[in-house]
Amino acid sequence: MQDNAVTVSVVIPVRDEAGAIGPLLDEVAAALTDRAFEVIVVDDGSTDRTSELRREFASVLGARYRDLDSQRRGASGARNLGIEAARGEWIAFLDSDDVWIPEKLGLQLDALHANPEAGFCYTDFFEFDDAYHILHPRHIIPVAMEGSIYPQLLEIRHNLITCPSVMARRDLVIADGGFDESMRVCEDIDLWT
Repeated sequence: MQDNAVTVSVVIPVRDEAGAIGPLLDEVAAALTDRAFEVIVVDDGSTDRTSELRREFASVLGARYRDLDSQRRGASGARNLGIEAARGEWIAFLDSDDVWIPEKLGLQLDALHANPEAGFCYTDFFEFDDAYHILHPRHIIPVAMEGSIYPQLLEIRHNLITCPSVMARRDLVIADGGFDESMRVCEDIDLWT
């Protein structure tokens, strides 16, 4: 049963991400200041300092933080473990090498509450380099897809709906079986379709 005090569960799979997970802590804390949230970091068998940084997350986020070990099941397996453990109605995905604007989750929740029939939503995104310089100063998604987007998803030649842009209803993701752990690429677009 889900905890009513948690609206959004942020699932972050990591493996040997000590260099990236530190800056991620500040970003996640900033993005989640005014909503009922939890952060679930799923360590997929790290051998670096990631476990030390997981303890730092716990000290900063307190009761809103949990971490799990997925025993090298891969990113899909780590995400699935986080989804299963989540208490929120909504799941937001974040990879350790991605960043969100601080308003992302609030804007998505507002959009989903305005459209209660929606099962998930996504955002546009920018690609950037290691110094956080935007590589393409244009929107990646040329036209917003909304409503029943299944036919449009079938025509996509490259993934326009990236994991870190999605917020999805937990019960629907579970009902669909989560991410296909046998896939090493495109498992996210497979789930969206």
